[in-house]
Amino acid sequence: MSLLLRLIAKLVGALSPPVDPGRVKKVLIADLSFIGDIVMTSVVHRAVREQYPHAAIHILGFPVVENILPLLPMIDRFHPVRKGKRLSQVVAAIGLRRERFDLAIHVNTGLWTNFLVYLTGAKIRLGYDYGGRGCFHQIRIPIATRTVKTIYRRHECVDLVDRAFGWTSSTDIPVLTLPAQVETSVDALLSSWGVADGDFLVGIHTSSRQDREIRCWDEEKFAAVANRLIEFHGAKVVFTDVASDRPFVEPIIAGIARKDRIVGEEDRIAGGKGRYANVTLPELYGLLKRIDLFITINTAPMHLAVDAGTPLVAIVGYAPGRIYFPPDDDRFQWIEDPALQSYDPELIVQTAPSRMGEINVADVMKKVEYLVDNVIKNRKAQ
Repeated sequence: MSLLLRLIAKLVGALSPPVDPGRVKKVLIADLSFIGDIVMTSVVHRAVREQYPHAAIHILGFPVVENILPLLPMIDRFHPVRKGKRLSQVVAAIGLRRERFDLAIHVNTGLWTNFLVYLTGAKIRLGYDYGGRGCFHQIRIPIATRTVKTIYRRHECVDLVDRAFGWTSSTDIPVLTLPAQVETSVDALLSSWGVADGDFLVGIHTSSRQDREIRCWDEEKFAAVANRLIEFHGAKVVFTDVASDRPFVEPIIAGIARKDRIVGEEDRIAGGKGRYANVTLPELYGLLKRIDLFITINTAPMHLAVDAGTPLVAIVGYAPGRIYFPPDDDRFQWIEDPALQSYDPELIVQTAPSRMGEINVADVMKKVEYLVDNVIKNRKAQ
């Protein structure tokens, strides 16, 4: 396999970074991943927009990404490809030749997506080179492991374009943009829920559509955290889980003593008994900007909260917190699955059994109290 990859690389040719792409009118960014990943890689969108303010920026991604596009005004056009449908992906990639892209950037390490980018016929193709898998690109930035495996993802992403083109891109300011009409909608929702400016509003997200067995935390412990936040801080609580997750959330709601402190829309789906945010993804981002504290597992809303600057405590499974949170930023506190002590970045999914159950309520509340004393009080006083 490695011999074949080296042969392809030789036939494709290479450009030595830093490269001057010249005048760029149209850019394709390939990111076949999910919403949380797009939130992190959006620093590349911003870097390209800063360098080429008049260029058209296109995204190649899975259909689910369309939900976040209202928050990414720098994106001019989205090209969806169906997950797992390789023939249709090939047809879609070849069809993009008509766009005549000046530059294509692949922000992950997968060989298949590198091949799809090659099929688009972009004049200059940039990507990581992990184990020779960057062979279809002309600009190959070496990386020791797969992406999203070792360092803070936003730093990893800007390192790709900075090394390729000699740029100096920013990572620490928010990328997503909240439309004014969505902000107005969120204000109306909070008012209808009876949430006042002085209330201590806590968001809780408990479930994940992916890898539930290594990401989710104990329902009784979530309920215990909610009870302590209500008892000791007078919190109002809103659950941000989606409709399909509600069977997993109902036991948590059942364990909360003061149900009058749970705010949101009445659940009318499948006979549900709780109250939920019941918002669109842009509204969720707007809500996270208004929430005082977010308690979450490793899932897309966690990434949205980081971009929004929302103080949070994350109960992190699947991969280490250093990948998801900016270093030395006290607003973001996390507790990792103890199984990640043996984390292997060469693996796509870890083989060690999850030990999320070993994380206890006291661990989470210690992080909560740190945020209340050192971050949230100062934030509310401003």
